[in-house]
Amino acid sequence: NLKDGMPVQNASMGYLPTKGGLYSVPGAIDGQGLVNFDAKAKKQKNDTLLVRKGNDCTIVDTYDAHDGLPQNLFCVFNDRGLYKPKETVSIKGWVRRLSKGIGASRPFPQLSSPKGLVLDAKVNDGRYIEFHSTKVTLSENGSFSLQFDLPDNVNLGNGFVTFATADHSFSFTNQFKIQEFRTPEFNSSVSASVDPKITESSTIVTASAKYYAGGALDGAQANWNINAEGSYFSPSGYPGFTFSSSNQPSINSSASLSGRTDADGEHKAKINFFGQSTPPRPVTVTATCNIIDLNNQQISSSTSFVVHPSRLYVGVHLDSTFVIEGQQLPLSVVVSDVEGKPQFNSKIELEIFQLIQKRKSVQRKSVYQKEIIVPEFHADADDDSKPLGHRIEGIVLETGGSFELIAKIRDEKSLLNQASKTFWVSGVVSTPRGPPQVHTQNLELILDKTLYEVDQTAKIFVQPPFTPCQGVWSLYSASFIERHSFTIAENSTHVIEVPILKEYSPVVRISVDVVGSQPPLKGPQELVIPASAHGVASIEISAVRNKLKVISVPESTKVQPGAETSVSITVRDFEDKPVADSEVTLIVVDEAVLSLTGHSIGDPFDTFLSRMSFQSFNPSRADSRGSLFVLSWDQIALEREEPKIMRRGGMFRKSMASFAAGGGGVDGYMEMSQPCFAMAACSSSSR
Repeated sequence: NLKDGMPVQNASMGYLPTKGGLYSVPGAIDGQGLVNFDAKAKKQKNDTLLVRKGNDCTIVDTYDAHDGLPQNLFCVFNDRGLYKPKETVSIKGWVRRLSKGIGASRPFPQLSSPKGLVLDAKVNDGRYIEFHSTKVTLSENGSFSLQFDLPDNVNLGNGFVTFATADHSFSFTNQFKIQEFRTPEFNSSVSASVDPKITESSTIVTASAKYYAGGALDGAQANWNINAEGSYFSPSGYPGFTFSSSNQPSINSSASLSGRTDADGEHKAKINFFGQSTPPRPVTVTATCNIIDLNNQQISSSTSFVVHPSRLYVGVHLDSTFVIEGQQLPLSVVVSDVEGKPQFNSKIELEIFQLIQKRKSVQRKSVYQKEIIVPEFHADADDDSKPLGHRIEGIVLETGGSFELIAKIRDEKSLLNQASKTFWVSGVVSTPRGPPQVHTQNLELILDKTLYEVDQTAKIFVQPPFTPCQGVWSLYSASFIERHSFTIAENSTHVIEVPILKEYSPVVRISVDVVGSQPPLKGPQELVIPASAHGVASIEISAVRNKLKVISVPESTKVQPGAETSVSITVRDFEDKPVADSEVTLIVVDEAVLSLTGHSIGDPFDTFLSRMSFQSFNPSRADSRGSLFVLSWDQIALEREEPKIMRRGGMFRKSMASFAAGGGGVDGYMEMSQPCFAMAACSSSSR
């Protein structure tokens, strides 16, 4: 209702036909303003809905949701990635069909093996000249294998194999390189000193080059390229704790130098680190060395390590990302060194800021500040769910809204490190409201976890931009699962609880809509304008139950050329039980050839259980609020006019505009601090 924003009851709804009349749809609009009906039951192609109550009406164009056609997924790879002419290429692949499903009988995606499917395989060289073709048939497991020889006169470059069905409704490719290459005669490696790297210090990286036949590569050119980028780091042994700041600065620095390897085939470089970013942030340094021998053969290798802003890290843990107003904040803290050893009797600075949304910015207001000594603590052996850390007692927030918790620590050299966590307090929200908007506003949905296990309960915190309001949330997978209504009182919030079922893995989506009203930004505050907000969130569920463990054990780690050996393969499931009739692919390849291209094989688990594939279904959503215009109060002419509906160019236009007071919008903003991190490198050699 445009008068007060509340749901409309006892209204009639139907599709606008092509010629005259009104085709009504079955179903009654309930007390929440909702109606459910079968969109496929309509008798004409027009997708324009008309809702009427008395002399008032509105129209909205709709369209059908995803039709549930299956999606084909594939995982295909070759054994080496790089081949010479006259060599044999071996390709292996698996194909799965992901059926989306539509309707209550099939609300969840289904993975199946399209056994017996015949694919045409065509092989082309680097100049798109086809030199081999055949057919492959998928096995009971939806797999296939293919081998072919490269001709002696094949064109060099990127070759590829195209697999497609006869009607070309499904196709995919696999690429490989065809080159005249020389098998590398030496390999190289780069290592760094094992001591922790801290800012305001230095480290030494060493490049080592050795022949495969044995012996060091002496006098070879060594070209270094060293890059530093902002990173994240968490000491081991503290699951659930946050050791970084939410507003991380951008860091990017580089350095280069050259030299020659010594008699041991080594070249060393010293890297100095100085300066800190604001706020402090760990930095990942990648040192790459390109070794060039006398025959101009080049081999590159690299190593990466983390430069810590301080010798100490402070971690914070909240049992939940939102708490109830007036209840104690469930906060635990821990202080650790870079190796994960707890540092007791350390002093930390703890501060909490309330985030107040202004028109064009966010104001930070300090509401709690205290210095705390972290005493010695021990884990609860009887309760693994309790975090390993010191519990902070006595922090109670009496107002609702968004908050940021910041904990700071300094080491013996006064080097600063900090961690932050954003959380929400439900209850009365004391932050000022944003400017009213007639169009649908963004509804923020906050999940209490990033990843859920089966049989857990997901809690979604809903903080609407206006109250009171009526709301409805819907759960979707391949199609609609369930829908529920709720009410949010004045200056309140709401928590949605969704039990996680095994059928939901690996992801389901929740869509939330709220409707209500709010006073205008300008004009008489006793008047209201309609308001609505919409938000969508993905609930990710662990799919580890579907992952197989593959263990390979060679009969011998060293064999002579021309000798025979064997490899033992064991496959187990999530519960560590053996899996019979598993299909295993074993590849044995020269490591020297793999080093030329860095060829690797992807994990089928990541392909067939990708959350992106399972959440590709999006329910269609149409909203007529885009036709509402906001004008100032002095432009409103209070005239009574009957609504008219005109058809022009195949589109329906309404000649009556609805006016409301107010105007303006919220501009986005971004703050970025300039980091102060620099790096220098110098060469050191015995020559």
